[in-house]
Amino acid sequence: MRMRWVWRLLAMLVMACGCAPAAAQPLVRAPFIRCADQPDSRCPVAKGDQAWVVLTAPEQLADLPSGWQLLVDQTRFSRITIEVQTGDAIYRIERGQKDLAANWSLGNNLRFDIPIEGREVRAVRIGFDRPGDLHLMRTIKAASPEALNDYESAWQFTVALVAGLMICALIYSVFLLSWLRTNFQRWYLIWVGGALTYMLLWSGVAYYAWPGLVGNATVRIDALLAGVLVGVGTLFFYALLEDEAQQPRMARIGRMCAWAGVVSGILSACDQIIPVWLGDRALNLAFIACNISILAGVWVALRLRSRMVWFYLASWLPVLVIFNLRIARNFGLVPQTDAIDFGSFISLGFEAVLLSVAIADRVRLLSRQFAAAEQERNALRSEASSDALTLVRNRAYFQRRLASIEAVGEPVDLVLVDIDYLKDTNDFAGHDAGDQLLLAAASRLEAAAACDDCVARVGGDEFAVLLAGDQRERLGAVLDSIRQVDSITLANGQVLPLSMSGGHSAWEPEQGFPGRLFKEADLALYKAKGSGRGAWRTYDHAMRDEEEARRRMILEARTALIRGEFFLAFQPIFVLNPNALLANEVLLRWRHPVHGVLTPPQFAAVLEEPALLTQLQDLVLDKALDAVGADPALKRVSVNFVASQLQGIASAERIFEKMASRGLPAERLIVEVRESVMLGRVAPGSPIEQCLERLRWAGVTIALDDFGTGGASLVHLRTLPTDILKIDVTLIAAISGDKATARTVNSLIDLAHGFGRTVIAEGIETEQQLSALKRAGCDAGQGHLLGRPVEGAGIGQLSIAAA
Repeated sequence: MRMRWVWRLLAMLVMACGCAPAAAQPLVRAPFIRCADQPDSRCPVAKGDQAWVVLTAPEQLADLPSGWQLLVDQTRFSRITIEVQTGDAIYRIERGQKDLAANWSLGNNLRFDIPIEGREVRAVRIGFDRPGDLHLMRTIKAASPEALNDYESAWQFTVALVAGLMICALIYSVFLLSWLRTNFQRWYLIWVGGALTYMLLWSGVAYYAWPGLVGNATVRIDALLAGVLVGVGTLFFYALLEDEAQQPRMARIGRMCAWAGVVSGILSACDQIIPVWLGDRALNLAFIACNISILAGVWVALRLRSRMVWFYLASWLPVLVIFNLRIARNFGLVPQTDAIDFGSFISLGFEAVLLSVAIADRVRLLSRQFAAAEQERNALRSEASSDALTLVRNRAYFQRRLASIEAVGEPVDLVLVDIDYLKDTNDFAGHDAGDQLLLAAASRLEAAAACDDCVARVGGDEFAVLLAGDQRERLGAVLDSIRQVDSITLANGQVLPLSMSGGHSAWEPEQGFPGRLFKEADLALYKAKGSGRGAWRTYDHAMRDEEEARRRMILEARTALIRGEFFLAFQPIFVLNPNALLANEVLLRWRHPVHGVLTPPQFAAVLEEPALLTQLQDLVLDKALDAVGADPALKRVSVNFVASQLQGIASAERIFEKMASRGLPAERLIVEVRESVMLGRVAPGSPIEQCLERLRWAGVTIALDDFGTGGASLVHLRTLPTDILKIDVTLIAAISGDKATARTVNSLIDLAHGFGRTVIAEGIETEQQLSALKRAGCDAGQGHLLGRPVEGAGIGQLSIAAA
C-alpha cells in the first residue's frame, strides 16, 4: 500500500512520454562500420591521426528528398569531414571545432544539410581528425526536414517535462534545506542541479542560449557531470540511510567508490592530457564500482530493516537499470538506440521527484528527533540554570546575567539576601524544615521582584536579586520584603520564624567597571547581619574603608602568628568565702608593633576569620597548658573554647593527648563555652554534647560563660553538660544600683545552686558589687577589683586584693 502511489506516478510519466508527438516519417538509422576495425573498399585512406566511418547501406537513404539532414553523434575531434558520393562526384563538408555553432541539433547530435536526393547517394563517409573513442558512437541518422522537426519536438517535450520536475524538486529541496540542514539534503541538491545541467547540455537544449558549447566542450562537460552525478548519488545514498542501517566499513568503501567516480569524470574530461579511451573506460568502471557498492548497501539496509532504503529503491531502480543499459551500450553489449537516452532522462525526473518525497519523509523523522532533542536540551538548560530546590535561578545563571548586563553597560541594583539562623533551624528542626524556609524566602523575593529571572540562589542560605533597567523600580519592594518577619507552619504543625538580612549595592555606567558590585553588596550584607539581622544595609564608602582595615588587620595577624606576637594574660578567679584562688582565666593578647597591646575586642575581625580563629585557639590552649606545666603553683587554667574545637569524641581525645604530653591531669583544666555556642548546638547526641560529656567524665570542668544573656538559658540549664555558670558582666555591673537586676542575679544563683552548679561572677569592679555577691551566696568571682590580667612569672602566687 505504501508504494502504490509511487508506481502510479511512474505510470503517469511513461504515459506523458507516450503522448509526445511521433515522427510522421521515421528517422533512418543508417548502419555504419569503423574503418579502423573493419577495413572495406569503401573506406578512404586515413591520413595521420584521421579515422573514418562509412555507411554500409546507403540505399536506405533513397526515399529522402534533397536537403535531408545527416545526424552524427557528438564526439571528440578537431575537424570533421563528410563525403557524400554520387556517381563520380563527391559532395564534401568540412568543419572545425570552432565552426559548428550552426550545426547543432537536439538529442546530442551534429546536424549537416545534404543538398542531394537520397536516391543519388552511392556512399557516405565521415572522417574525424584526432578523434575520441569512436566505439562509444551510438548511431548515425538521416532525416527529412519534417522528420527532424518531429524528432526534435520529442526531445523538447521530454526535456521540458523532466526539467520541470527537476526544478520543482530543486525548489522544494532548497525550502527543506532552509528549514533543516543535513548532509543528505546538500548531496541531493548537488545531484539534482548536476542532473538538470547534464540533461540540458547532453540533449542540446542549452545550445539555444550558448551555441558555442557545441562539440568538444559539451562532450567534456558531460563526462565531468556524469562522474559527479554517479559519485554524488552514491554519497547521497550513504548519507540518506539511517546510521543504524549501515555497516561502517561498507559505507567507507562506498564513499571511496563515489570519489573515484568524481575523479574519473575529471580524468575523462581532460582528454588533452589523458587518452580518451582511458578516461572513458575509467568513467564506466567507476560507474560499475558505485553500482556494486550501492547494491551491497541496499542489501545490508534491507536486512537491518531500513525505512529509507525502500524510498531509495523505488526512485533509483529505474535509473540504475537505464544507466546500466547505457554502460552496456557503451561496451557494445546492447544495440545503439535513442530509447535508452529518452529513458535515462525520464528516469532522472522520476527519481528527482521521488527522492524529494524521501527527503521530506526523512526530514520529518529528523525534525521529530530534533524537536525531542531540543526539548531535552531545554530541560537540561533549565536544570543547569535553575536551583533544584527553590526553582529560582542558580549561581551560574546569575553570573552569566551579571556579565551580560555589565557588557551592555546597563545600570543595576544588586541585593544579596541571607536567611537568618538557617543552620540553627537545620540543627534543631531538621533539614526538611530548613528547606521550607528556603522555599518561603525564594517565593517572597520573587513576589517582591516581580521578575522570573531576577532572583538566584547563590549559596546555601544566600539569594541574589539583580534588578536592571525598569526592574529597578522594584528595589523598594525587595528591601521591604527583607524587613518583613514571617512565620511558616510545617506539616507537623511546627511554626518557624522566617527572618532575612540584606545587603544592597548599585552601579551606574559612568562609575566605570562594576567588578566590585558583588563584593560591595556582600559587605553591606555583612554589616546588616552584624547590626542585629532582620534588616538591610546599603553599601557606602565607609564600609569599604572598614573592610580594607579589616583585611589589613587579618593580614597582619597572619604575620603576627609567625612572629610570635600573640601572648597570654592570666586573670585570677577567687573563691569569695573563704578567700582562696580557684583558677586563672587565660586571656589572649596581641603585642602589635604599631598599636601596642591589643585585647580581643580590638582585633575582633581576626577572630571572625575561621582559619585564623582555629590557629589562635590552638595557640591559646598550647600556651595555657605549657604555663600550667611550668608553674606547679598554678592550680588550674580556664580556657575559652569555640565550637570547632569541640566536635565529637575525637576532639576530646586530642585535648587529653595535649595534657598527657605535659603530664597534666584533667582536673587542672576548665573548658569555658559561651552560652551562644551551647544553646545553638548542644542537643542530645550532638558532636559538642558528646565532646563535653567525654571531657566531664575524664575530670575536666565545664563552665558556661556569659550566663544570663540568652533567652533560653533557664530552660536549658537543667540539661546543659556544665559544672560552672559564669554570670555575665552586664548583670554584675548593675547589681549594686538596680534592685531588679539584683533580684535577677539572686534568682540565677539560687537556680544554679538548685541544679548543683558552681557560680562565678564576672567583671567585679567595686566593693559594693563584691558585698552584694557575697550576700547572694555567689561562689567565686573575677574582675579588676580582685585581680587584673597579668603576664609573666608568679601568676600562681596571686592573692585576693580585697579582704
